[in-house]
Amino acid sequence: MITYESRAEFVNDLRAALSTLDRERLTELVTEDVVWALPGSNAVSGETVGVDGIFGRLQKLAGYEVQIEIQNGMVSPDGVAMTLHNTGSHNGLILDEYLVSAVTLEAGRASRIDTYISDIPMMDAYFV
Repeated sequence: MITYESRAEFVNDLRAALSTLDRERLTELVTEDVVWALPGSNAVSGETVGVDGIFGRLQKLAGYEVQIEIQNGMVSPDGVAMTLHNTGSHNGLILDEYLVSAVTLEAGRASRIDTYISDIPMMDAYFV
């Protein structure tokens, strides 16, 4: 049975795996075909699939000198979410945005991550 406690543990495990770039643990927490959707029209937006896609996007973000702070994990009856604060400075541009990543769970694993952005025009200008 899925409980509040199990969802809270899941979101904390997911935060830890993403924060430490723990590929092995992330593979255990997501479905093989997990989709991560990021809005905008830029070099990092769109949908990426699988753990390789997630790590590819994280590498792109690092290439733009983005610092990702996963602030909070939250739970609902149907899934989990994380609040994030991304900052960076690259080629004279400044990134300072707040995000929410809503995670759809399927059989106790993340099958989809939909990220919501506070300032898409800033993001599009930063990731040219």
